[in-house]
Amino acid sequence: MILCKNCSNPIQYNGEQYLCSSCDLNYPINNGIIDLSKNLDENKTYYPEDSFDTLYKIEEASFWFKVRNTIISQTITRYLPPPAEVIEVGCGTGFVASAMHKLGYTVDCADLFPEALAFCMKRNAGRHYFTLNLEERIFVEEYDAVCAFDVIEHIENDLLALTNMYRLLKNGGYAFITVPACPSLWNAGDVISEHKRRYTMKELSDKVEEAGFRISKMTYFMALLFPLLYMKRKITGNSLNDDSCLQDIKDDCLAQLNPNPLVNKLLYTIFSIEPLLLRHMNLPIGGSLLCVAQKKERTK
Repeated sequence: MILCKNCSNPIQYNGEQYLCSSCDLNYPINNGIIDLSKNLDENKTYYPEDSFDTLYKIEEASFWFKVRNTIISQTITRYLPPPAEVIEVGCGTGFVASAMHKLGYTVDCADLFPEALAFCMKRNAGRHYFTLNLEERIFVEEYDAVCAFDVIEHIENDLLALTNMYRLLKNGGYAFITVPACPSLWNAGDVISEHKRRYTMKELSDKVEEAGFRISKMTYFMALLFPLLYMKRKITGNSLNDDSCLQDIKDDCLAQLNPNPLVNKLLYTIFSIEPLLLRHMNLPIGGSLLCVAQKKERTK
């Protein structure tokens, strides 16, 4: 069920647009995108909007995105085999959604930014495409799974976002979440990326459970490259002194995700061991956290 962003009553699709019969608000479909979000708060920062084009160009070759996709895919299929109805919130350019679609899932793509969804559509990543703000309650008991991969760290009220993720799931549905881990790794790159925080395992566990979920799995990943990541982040530091420094840090962040081919291949070889390890164990440390959580079954 989709709720009206104006009056919170159910809206229906009439063959041309979504319409609320209670307040007569209509939701036209513009360039294939259904706008379900209210206007963004101009005083808040969410995500660097100029990054989508760059990400779209580098994701398929980047060691980080390739191995993360492998970890995500094997985790989802373990807990919720296809076919199932899945929504990815904060889907970005659709790199993960496209992989899930190829595995046989019915995927809906949701993001704050139409610019991101345009790239999703290039990849034919989803069934429907929504502009959506996770701080708003829009969906209720609509999906078998919700995915938020490196999303909630961008949101001031991450507990509200998790609560809305819980609400949009069907009874017994799953949430699959990744976040940046280890506050000690915080540096200027996090500021550039408009992160609000990096998580400890306890902080993420507490918030996921407070939102109503039961945790099925919680593990670190990017463990084998953690020493290199730690040293690199300490060298970069936290300072953002001027515009030239800002551009240097942006370039450095991009270089870390898209290194030269030889380095990229080496990092991929090392990092690609982790999906094999994660099939049998949880990792005790890493640059990121992976959480699988389930909406509690209702007692009859």
